[in-house]
Amino acid sequence: MTASGQMYLKAIYYLSKHSDKTYVADISDALGVTRASVSNALKSLVKKGYVIHKPYGDVMLTQEGRRAALETIRIDERIRRYCLNE
Repeated sequence: MTASGQMYLKAIYYLSKHSDKTYVADISDALGVTRASVSNALKSLVKKGYVIHKPYGDVMLTQEGRRAALETIRIDERIRRYCLNE
C-alpha cells in the first residue's frame, strides 16, 4: 500500500474511533487536503476492500481496512520509539 493510502486509513481510523464512521469533509479538514483528493483516495481504498463509501455518504473502514490501519499505526509507533531511544 502507498504511503498516501496508509495516511488516509490512519485518518479514517482516528476520526471514526467514536462513531465507527466519518465523512469526506472531516478527512479533508484533518489532513489539510481537498475533498476531491479525499474522494479520489477513497475510490482506490474501496477497490482494495479497505473502505466502504458511497458518494456523499459516510466513510467506514472494513475489517481489513481497520486491520491495515492498526498495523500502520503500530509500525509508526515502533519507529517513534526506536528514534527516541537512540
